[in-house]
Amino acid sequence: MIRAGAALSREADSASAARQATRQALRQAGLRRADAVLLFATSSHARSYDVLLQEVSRMAGTRKIAGGSGQSVLGPDEEIESGPGVALLVLGSEELELRAGVSGGLRDRAAGCGREVAQGAGLGPAAQQGLVLAMLDTMNCDPEAFLAGFQDLAPGVPLCGGGTSGDAGGSSFQLCGGEAHTNAVAYLALGGRFRVVHGITQACFPVAPPLVITRAAGRLVYELGGKPAYALLAELLRGPVFHGPQRPHALFAGISVDPSQTFERGQYLIRHLAAVDPRRGVIGLSAPVATGQSLAFMVFEPARARDDLLSMLDDLRRHLAGATPRFGLYFNCCSRGSTLYHEAGVDPRLLKQAFPELPIIGFTTGFELAPIGARNFLHLYSGILVVVAEESNGPPLRPRHEQPL
Repeated sequence: MIRAGAALSREADSASAARQATRQALRQAGLRRADAVLLFATSSHARSYDVLLQEVSRMAGTRKIAGGSGQSVLGPDEEIESGPGVALLVLGSEELELRAGVSGGLRDRAAGCGREVAQGAGLGPAAQQGLVLAMLDTMNCDPEAFLAGFQDLAPGVPLCGGGTSGDAGGSSFQLCGGEAHTNAVAYLALGGRFRVVHGITQACFPVAPPLVITRAAGRLVYELGGKPAYALLAELLRGPVFHGPQRPHALFAGISVDPSQTFERGQYLIRHLAAVDPRRGVIGLSAPVATGQSLAFMVFEPARARDDLLSMLDDLRRHLAGATPRFGLYFNCCSRGSTLYHEAGVDPRLLKQAFPELPIIGFTTGFELAPIGARNFLHLYSGILVVVAEESNGPPLRPRHEQPL
């Protein structure tokens, strides 16, 4: 049986926060010691992350600790968006194989770090079930290169997580064992018998029908639906969407993962508009695209984002039928929360309503990582909920990972 407990502490003193959160989490899990710990902490603790880690290790009885820093952290009942905060999850199970590790030098060798994480996780295509939770330095990372390196050695293994965040313009930290790192990736790998499902909720939605990319090269889009891409963008910006009282302040591109997919929830990627060239009629994106994919211009929509999260949670609960959820992780873009909703605590409140007894922690991210189908992708402006469950009865556990349709 998988035992898990989660806790949140607002204590300003790092050692006190560690003791409070670890004690509460162990009590909830019914454990005297943990086999592994996931730990997220705000930058208020940055000067004493080592103290925090060492005290958690002492209290939990393990050095298998992985985590990272966040502008805010989320616990079982609330989100701490300012000031000191520690979110902690303890795990104990004879059925789980747990490995914690760190890979450094991320800035100059993202693909190599991806391969090291895959190798350290010990999960290959033959694994009965696997999951890797990764926390990467946002300011020193090429996430696409990292994912490519991971894919080289662990194709089909789900990788979820995100970029660590900190104070505006400041460093972020990756936590592993008894030390805090920068320019690194910290991870916890899970193997054994369990079911993992995840959901993707997004903050950006189309303001115009999607169009097929009919001419592209690298990150440049020349034509959409056979027309110059810039001309279509300029027409949209002159239209009523951007001149009404509720006009959006930012515009993004939504990209279909493959030509056959639609822009349903969790099935598209949000990317930045990085450049425009009116003379050539070209728009540039923050990531490569290909002819045949579809592109839709998108904006933040708080009300739709709330409804999208509710739909994602409903799908997850249906998808978990026949299994008992044991714990969850929520990787939430730092542009969501009160920045998106103009109201604090929306996401943790909805998570609590959907899974009232489930131990869940999370942190705000600079970017998010999660699979669509069997392939891992970089996500932006998204919330990723990962739920690990055990089969209650019925057929054996399904291999690999699952994502609700």
